[in-house]
Amino acid sequence: MMRTDTMSSKVFFRQLGILTLLTAVAVVLFNRFPIFADHQTLYWALLGFYFLSAAALFFMGKKLAASENRNAFTQFVMGATFFKMLLSMSVLVVYLKFAAPESKYFILPFLTVYLAFTVFETYFLMKIAKIKPDGKA
Repeated sequence: MMRTDTMSSKVFFRQLGILTLLTAVAVVLFNRFPIFADHQTLYWALLGFYFLSAAALFFMGKKLAASENRNAFTQFVMGATFFKMLLSMSVLVVYLKFAAPESKYFILPFLTVYLAFTVFETYFLMKIAKIKPDGKA
C-alpha cells in the first residue's frame, strides 16, 4: 500500500516534463552564444540521456522502495548516482579529447543540465523512499 505523500507516476512525468522543457530552454539560450553553439549536440544528447535515466531511476526506485529489503533501494540509489556521475565525467573527458573545445566554458551548459536533473532525482527519490514495503501500513 502506498502512502499519499509519495510520488505518483502522473506527478513524476508532469514534473519531469516541466524540468525537461525548462532545461531545453536553457540549452537553447546557451546555444545563442557562439562559445556554446559548437557543442550543442553534446548538450542535447545529455539532456536526452538524463531524461531517460530519470525515468528509469523512478520506476526502478519505486519497485525497490516497495520491497521488503530496504537496503536494496539504498544500494540502487547510491550505485545509480555513482554510475551517472562516472558516465558523465567519462563523456566530458572523451569530449575534451576528441572535440578539443577552444574554451573550457563549454562545461557551463553541461553543468546546468546535470545539476538540474540531479536535484530533481534527489527530490523524487526522497519522495519514493517513503513508500512502505508491500503488506505494511
